[in-house]
Amino acid sequence: MVQSVRGHSMISKLSNINTYKYAANLALFNFAYLLYLSIPKLSGNDEKIVGFASQHFNGNIKYLYEEMNQNYNNVKLYFVTENSAELERLTEENVDAYHCRDIRKIPLFVKTNVWVTSHGPFYIPEYYLFSLSKKHKSKWVDLWHAVEALDGTSDGRVKMLKDYDIGIIPSDFFMQHYLSKDETLSGKLKLTGFPRTDPLVDNRFDRQKIMRHMRIPQKNKNILYATTWGKPAAGEKNKPFFPFENDEIIIRDIDEFCMKKNCNFIIRMHPNWERDEKETALKLIKYIEKTNNIYYLPFNTYPITEPILYISDLLITDHSSIGRDFALLNRPMIYLDFGIAKEKLIPELSNEIGYFSQSKEDFFYLMQKVLDNEDEYKIARVEFIKKICKYSDGNSSQRCAEEITKLLI
Repeated sequence: MVQSVRGHSMISKLSNINTYKYAANLALFNFAYLLYLSIPKLSGNDEKIVGFASQHFNGNIKYLYEEMNQNYNNVKLYFVTENSAELERLTEENVDAYHCRDIRKIPLFVKTNVWVTSHGPFYIPEYYLFSLSKKHKSKWVDLWHAVEALDGTSDGRVKMLKDYDIGIIPSDFFMQHYLSKDETLSGKLKLTGFPRTDPLVDNRFDRQKIMRHMRIPQKNKNILYATTWGKPAAGEKNKPFFPFENDEIIIRDIDEFCMKKNCNFIIRMHPNWERDEKETALKLIKYIEKTNNIYYLPFNTYPITEPILYISDLLITDHSSIGRDFALLNRPMIYLDFGIAKEKLIPELSNEIGYFSQSKEDFFYLMQKVLDNEDEYKIARVEFIKKICKYSDGNSSQRCAEEITKLLI
């Protein structure tokens, strides 16, 4: 007990030290930033510079960056984050990336014309400096990162967009959805479609190449298990891996099912679930190591979701936004009941384009049904796609880039 108390005390001290260190570094960065900004000759700029700021270089950020990097040679692009592991990964790719509070890069940060984000403004270098006054020199563009199904989850974005110049949306449905919460956003919302949907529909991916890279048997069908991470607003706390059975038993049963049906079962959990349920995740990986047909794709190793969606023949999910992206492929889906009350879902985005499983028996029955090529929701998904995504032409990145370049004039 004494050792436990001492250990907890040490952790608390280290946490306090890290907090003080972070605050001191932030104060120093802000002071240097203001000092540089106060010298007009230094902060002036004739270049066109767009900075991308996020925790991870993936999703909308990645595909928009690649579009502009390829087709807008007159614009300087770069990416910033606080995530040191992400910076290390990007050194191996053709991405100009820096820490978002790097004092040495303040001359570049100050001269940046437009900041593009997908998870809020927290990684924009000037954010904490100007968060109180709400005044900033640059233009801000929000791509967002999800098509949420939970009612109320979009309220945060509506509030956030008050500080932005542009907010990207994928369809007229979402235009009306956001305007119903705040009519003043009408001039900021731009209907371009989400850049991350382009690779799902423009045939750039090679299924066999992706599966070889992931070391997954290429002749089998792929079942993707991808649920969200658990949100207090939905009454979710300590969210389990699977709702109807002990993890070790369900992994064993899934493996037996997949061996009989010659299919691969791919598990891709939300990075926040891996963070919050770390102990469960580690146990899960140990169970999976004993199987033949189950593959766990951790976020740290496979940070890009779209190739995983593309090779999947069936998606098993819950209210996760991944279902709205997967819907564009018009492939079958099975929703799991995690006990979320239906009144917490946006009715128009509820689970009406796939099968709904409320028990372990349902789960295996429905997987069998889908693998037997039964899918009664194909027509329903066509109408649903029209609702959530106006454009399925693979050019959403281009339209989004055009809106950003208007801010550079």
